[in-house]
Formats: sequence, structure tokens, C-alpha cells
Amino acid sequence: MGWIGHVLLGSLLGIFGRTITCLSFKAFPRVMIRSLNFPSSWVYLRTDGSIRLDEEFAAVGGYVCDHNGGWIIGFCRYLGNCIVIEAELWGILNGLNLLLERRLENVSIQTNSIEAVNIIQDGSSGNSNFALVKRILQVLKMVKQWKIQHIPREENSIADSLAKSICTRSLGLRLFEDPPLRI
Repeated sequence: MGWIGHVLLGSLLGIFGRTITCLSFKAFPRVMIRSLNFPSSWVYLRTDGSIRLDEEFAAVGGYVCDHNGGWIIGFCRYLGNCIVIEAELWGILNGLNLLLERRLENVSIQTNSIEAVNIIQDGSSGNSNFALVKRILQVLKMVKQWKIQHIPREENSIADSLAKSICTRSLGLRLFEDPPLRI
């Protein structure tokens, strides 16, 4: 097992303040991301939230891959104390902002939260009063094409591992330029 990582400081559309990757973090052994067989102009955002109720600790993780399943960027972020659906939605918003920063225009959002899928689909028809959903929908207006779909939890293990990799209560978005090495 080796060590990977490097530091990127900057802002992510002015929403989250500093964007940081770990200077030294325990690396995951490399994995192959299986081919997803999607259209070549699309990228795929997979996200997951992680809640430890007993510790009032919430985090999100996710990654973006190309149509062949090739890694583009991964991320994780400590959220503080929130409910499960908020964590799931923050993961989607964080991932979408990364896509915008990289000028990626066609996105398929994939999450194992059927509630998040339904809330975003309902919100796109103007039915949501949830501020976080409204922010997601504002970002989605800036991409060329988007779709959102539910995937089984078993297919979302990389995003789940990234969310669960947060061990400290430090704020900031951690970016992973290389895929996890173990799941």
C-alpha cells in the first residue's frame, strides 16, 4: 500500500470556501472502475452520504467518471450534524459544483438514495421548498443535459468508501485525483 495525494487550494464557485485535498492520507489500493458503457459525451457522478447518529457526524463522498468508467475526480467532505437526506443532497451538490468547475456539460447523477432522486425530480417541476434542492436545481440549469437515477447500494461502494473515509471534523472539500486503492 502506498501514499498518494497532493494539495489544491482554491474556491469552488465561492460556496464552500477552501477546497483541500489531503497532503498525506492513507491511500486506497488501486481498483479498476468497471466500464459503464454510456454515451461518450456524458460523465457520471456517483455520491453517497454517511451518518453516524451517535456522534452527530455526517459526511459525503463521491466521484466523477467518464463513459468508460475512467476516474476523473473524487471527493469527500465533513458536514457536521444533519439528517440523511441532507447528506445525500450535499453530496450531489458538491459533485455538481466540481463538474461545473471542469466545464463538463452532460451528467448522469447516480445515487443509492431513492429519496434524493425523487426530491430532485419533483423539485425540477417546481414543487420543492427545500433550499438545498433549489441550489441543486440552479446548478443543473448550468449544465447542458442531466439525468438522475437510483442505483443499488452495492454499485455505490466507491462513493460510500469515500464518504466513510472522513475521520475528522475539519471543514473543506477533499479532492482525490486518483481512484481509491481499496474499497
